[in-house]
Amino acid sequence: MGQDYSYSQPSSSGEEYDFGYGCLLQGEADGCPDEAESSYNFEMSQKVLKVEKTISDMAKKQSVVTNGLVLGVCVLGTLLVCLGLVVSAQAWFDGGSNTSL
Repeated sequence: MGQDYSYSQPSSSGEEYDFGYGCLLQGEADGCPDEAESSYNFEMSQKVLKVEKTISDMAKKQSVVTNGLVLGVCVLGTLLVCLGLVVSAQAWFDGGSNTSL
């Protein structure tokens, strides 16, 4: 057995037992701003999506109102043309019957 084993007491700083935990903790600390920024970006994207949806909904409602207005004008125009034809036809028939008397 002639092997000589020696043992030394670790220093109080814990440097000998630093298995990379310091790097891990530093990585987490460095990752916190990224996490906060990521959370901020997520919140902002959610707000942008909400605003886009609101604008889209408003555009649809305005589109319905505009389409309804166009339809109303077309129906009113058609009724006026039909009324004009009826009045014209009635005047033409009445005018023809008065001349025969």
